[in-house]
Formats: sequence, structure tokens, C-alpha cells
Amino acid sequence: MMAVNNNYGGNVRNLDIVSSEFSQANSEVVINADGERWRCLVSDDGQVQELTVQESQGSNDSGYSSNSGGGFDLSGRTLGHCKFIYVEVGQQLYNGRCSISETSSEYSSRIFEIKMGSAESFMFATSDGRNWMSGPNEVRFEDRGHTGIFRWADFRLEVDDS
Repeated sequence: MMAVNNNYGGNVRNLDIVSSEFSQANSEVVINADGERWRCLVSDDGQVQELTVQESQGSNDSGYSSNSGGGFDLSGRTLGHCKFIYVEVGQQLYNGRCSISETSSEYSSRIFEIKMGSAESFMFATSDGRNWMSGPNEVRFEDRGHTGIFRWADFRLEVDDS
């Protein structure tokens, strides 16, 4: 909980544990911090291994804003690692290798095609680097260097290009 609070300069007013799940490798703790939900992976010795924002509880799922930067940049086709999560129920639907390609077209400056296993590919496109779409859904894109996170409706897709 200290790791989350430190991200707010120690000024979180409402900080509580939403859920926790024990594992021999890393335990997962989901924390609510002033309306934002955080996922924390903690090793058995208490060290934080990973800390990520899952969602803002007050967000409008159909009106996600987008974040775009130059870090998650792929040319051509590559292999990566994908985690596909149904956020509403906390169910991981896929965790494994995936095929990732980035292209452009006359109408979109960036198009990502992500294929996991034998399932249909997911397509994410933007024309201005700020507003992302996947079919009729508005998508929020977070650029974290070698990882891109796509969020839409009740789903989250984490794509790691390394």
C-alpha cells in the first residue's frame, strides 16, 4: 500500500485493499486509491515486483481518452507477449506469445494488428495519435516503452514487444 501511496506523494485520502490472491511466485493485491484501482504483484519477501494502474472507477468506459507517445514503436511484424484480461470479472483470457504488426494507411497514421493463438486478430487504429479505435469502440492506449496497453469496454490487452 505504501508503493501506491508514494505515487501520490503520500497524500491518498482513501486507500483500501479490494482483493488479494496468494501465489507461491508472486501474490496479487488490488488496491483502491482515491478512485483509481491499482494492481500490485508482491514477492513472498514483501518486495513490490510490479505496480500498474488498472482503471479509474469514475471513468466512462465508452469515452476513454488516449495517451500516445513514441516509445511503443514497431516496424513490420514481430513476436511478443500478450495478456488479455476481462477486467470486470478479473479473468485472464490469454497469456502467451502473440504476433504484433504496426502499419499505416491513407486514413490511419498507426494501425496495430495483434494476433493471439488461433483467435481472430485485434486491430487498433489512430489517425492523430490521440484518439484510438477498435471497431466501434473507443480505446485508451498507454505507451510504456516496450509495452503498449489497450483498454476498451471491459477489456485490457497488454502487449510487450520484447
